[in-house]
Amino acid sequence: MIILFCSSLNVFSQDIEITLGSPSNMLNYAGVPIFEWFPDGHISILKEIDSEQYAMYWAGHKSYRTLGNYPYPEYQLTLSPTDKILGEKTDVDAWDNGGSWLMSVFRVAEDTLLGFYHAEDHYYGTDNPGNIAWKSLGRVISYDNGISWQEHERIITSDKPKPDSPEWGGSGDNAVIWDETNNRWLCYYQEEHILMAMSEDRLGRPGTWYKYYDGSFSQPGIEGLATRVNNLTINGGNPSVHFNEYLNKYVIVYHGWNGNIYLSTSANGIEWESPVKIVTASSGNRVWYPTIIGETDLAAGKVARLYYADFAGNGRNFISRAIIFDETPAFKPNSWLYEKIGSFKMKGSFDSLSSGDYRIVAFEGNINENAAYGYHYQEIDGFFESSFRLYIDEDFPGPVGCAIRAGSNNSDEEIVLVYDGNKIFLKNGVELLGGLSGDSISLSIKMANEELTVSYKNDEENWIDIFNTTWNDSFNHLGFFTTASLDKPSIGYVSDLKIEPIVIVGTEKFIESELIIYPNPVKRTINITGGSKMNRVILMHYDGRIVRDTTNVDQLSIRDLSNGIYLLKIIKSIGEYEYQKIIIER
Repeated sequence: MIILFCSSLNVFSQDIEITLGSPSNMLNYAGVPIFEWFPDGHISILKEIDSEQYAMYWAGHKSYRTLGNYPYPEYQLTLSPTDKILGEKTDVDAWDNGGSWLMSVFRVAEDTLLGFYHAEDHYYGTDNPGNIAWKSLGRVISYDNGISWQEHERIITSDKPKPDSPEWGGSGDNAVIWDETNNRWLCYYQEEHILMAMSEDRLGRPGTWYKYYDGSFSQPGIEGLATRVNNLTINGGNPSVHFNEYLNKYVIVYHGWNGNIYLSTSANGIEWESPVKIVTASSGNRVWYPTIIGETDLAAGKVARLYYADFAGNGRNFISRAIIFDETPAFKPNSWLYEKIGSFKMKGSFDSLSSGDYRIVAFEGNINENAAYGYHYQEIDGFFESSFRLYIDEDFPGPVGCAIRAGSNNSDEEIVLVYDGNKIFLKNGVELLGGLSGDSISLSIKMANEELTVSYKNDEENWIDIFNTTWNDSFNHLGFFTTASLDKPSIGYVSDLKIEPIVIVGTEKFIESELIIYPNPVKRTINITGGSKMNRVILMHYDGRIVRDTTNVDQLSIRDLSNGIYLLKIIKSIGEYEYQKIIIER
């Protein structure tokens, strides 16, 4: 069962938990000429052999090559070479006269690369204003590390002949992966639905490809029959396949013709689970051309990125999202808010929470940035004490911390605590506690009597104060974050999270109560009568969440709230408050 989380979305299937982060738009840093049409197929990434850089192959009717320091499109900064490397539209009668989309690239020797591409025949000599194409698959060789390509040869075609008049069809839109276990190429392509072909030739030459037909690879690649990949019952195209080392399974993503993106897994690359929708297109639009990139487009682990095209409005947006694969109990999304503070935002971060467990992921970010950063937070009204445990993921380590911000998020008053496994320090670098070891620590933040106090729990389970400062704002934001290096994401956890309100006599002005608050326990509506002056009513859950904030002070509907203990705060005038514990019980 796959379980999908997406900031606000969950899907279940295949005993796998999938979490999607918030979408962000990619920019054309490398100046790729076909960027406005990208992605337009599977994205291929290849590690350079003579440097630490990665080459990315941009598939279009003209395909391009870029270089960057990391295997992700947003870090591709150099167009290399500046001209196309493959494909163009030509006025000749040929099976690739409409262009060559280079979708899968492999290194077979030091500077010798093998490429597989989607080719289009745009019906030369026929009136075809819409560039309607009949498609097929080809292979090419580069002897200069991907700069130029030779030996354009067709390897897979449809069993249906090309019609005389323009008609969309044929076999195309491919992704290829090497099956190490069986020493063969597996090619996934589409012809109305997802199909497969196989070659045991390391160079994938014509005549060595066999299509999957009725349970085996028995039909020739050229003009042979083919049957749909079993269980991929959602019709669609443009598949992308990688081997996930964390799951020890193949993972396929592709777009359905209904406009959504689907994912499935397979133990052997042949037999697949039923597809699960992971990205839903907005009304009237479509999300297409997905690729998952981890180490490259062919290998990923627990944390990777999902890229796709979002056809919104009149154009398309190139979208990136964090994606996490888990085989652990599900985290549930919650009502926490994400705020972009200042000009800096950690890419790919998101949150999820269940039973006091909170997880955040970041793909980049630096606690020493001069600009403020984004974090996940809850609003807390009144004095409070919060305790929690910070964890660092051993597989994806990075500093994890919390921030308490006074008043609104426009306030400059903020305390940022960071834990890196060795010490606890402030954002300005001041060390509060050192000489630590392990991957977790318990902290407490108490805000009352115009003071904010931070404590930690020592080995003897005693709370020890490590920081104190003046703090006189009764409305705060408490948030959590993690930061990462550019080449590796980080995951941080918060567990045992508690946020409890504090009422301190003498801090606020109380008057003798004239109020009648009933019923209590309550099932549907809280009634408030007898007060000569009431300006505002706030209902807080005992974990600190504000669930109601209204000036309608006579009645408060709680029909949608869950059972539990709540705190009712009645504001009579400036400095005059009254609290009442409320129990919701049905």
